[in-house]
Amino acid sequence: YEAAVRSAIANRRASYDVAKTTFHSAVQSAVAAKRANVTAQLATFNASVNSALATASASCAANPTSGSTIRDTLKASMNSARTTFQSGRTSDATVSATVKQLVATRNADFQAADTAFHTAMTVAKAAIATAFTKAV
Repeated sequence: YEAAVRSAIANRRASYDVAKTTFHSAVQSAVAAKRANVTAQLATFNASVNSALATASASCAANPTSGSTIRDTLKASMNSARTTFQSGRTSDATVSATVKQLVATRNADFQAADTAFHTAMTVAKAAIATAFTKAV
């Protein structure tokens, strides 16, 4: 009986540890992927802004009398960069949705480990009850 109980406890702990480790590594992976995606989007945005500013600066140096046209072109370029950045950000998958799925998976794993534990304990209890009944 004691060996069966110890085995059931060890199996449940091992299952819990695997579920926790899998959950934590998957969350860290999702966060790292999100961070890399945002960093790439931000780099693209900064490059677009710097390009627009460099173009406006070069246009001003080449033709200082057409300030309003250069300003309108700069404004359109900045709006385009902002719109592109915002559309990229809204199309990103959120980490919270991924974490919710991972939590559900982890909880299902916990539930399966608990069910296996309770089954093993029921079998162990029945075995000891049978042993005591035969002994009497």
